[in-house]
Amino acid sequence: NVIHHLERAVALDPDFGLAWTGLHYMYEYAPVMVAGGIEDSEKKIEQALTRARELTPDSPFLLSQISANKINRGEWIEADRYNQEALVAARKYHIEDHFNYYAAMFQHTVGRIRQAIDFYEKGRVADPLNITNGVYLIEAYSSLGDHAAAFTEANRLADVEGPQVLLIHSGALLVAMATRDRKRMEKWLDSLDRFEDENSVGRK
Repeated sequence: NVIHHLERAVALDPDFGLAWTGLHYMYEYAPVMVAGGIEDSEKKIEQALTRARELTPDSPFLLSQISANKINRGEWIEADRYNQEALVAARKYHIEDHFNYYAAMFQHTVGRIRQAIDFYEKGRVADPLNITNGVYLIEAYSSLGDHAAAFTEANRLADVEGPQVLLIHSGALLVAMATRDRKRMEKWLDSLDRFEDENSVGRK
């Protein structure tokens, strides 16, 4: 599994900062990603975090990861600080496009919907077929009452291939239900039925 390979990587190269960052992430989320969790998880989380911060203190990957962890713990001010540091670091290394989604998620989580949309839109430009970014952009527009923009994003991604696109159809249906638009509800219900039929045939 992923944890095993990352542990082998740091055993071979104890100064492999990105691998320690990966381990910190995997240990942190092991309860929902690994059946039964892992032994000594708290100790391993702290060890991986300590090594990652020693080796790559300005890694945008690590900083955004810490921000997400702070959100999970309800430490909002600290989460905001690490989110800002991650963005600064991402610009420093010219990989800010990769972090627009993470920045958007932070703003979305704390209720700054318009700021979240700004980042989601940047993420859309950088990675037009990113379904996850699209799903949350639909939700953000809908929460502001801009249903037209939500449907525009849903229509843009509706024909992308892959199982994740089901989230786009479901999101659009929820927006249609919120607006009580019967025609749109029927449209997205039909699209969900077609999606299910096509994938059922594929499994046979």
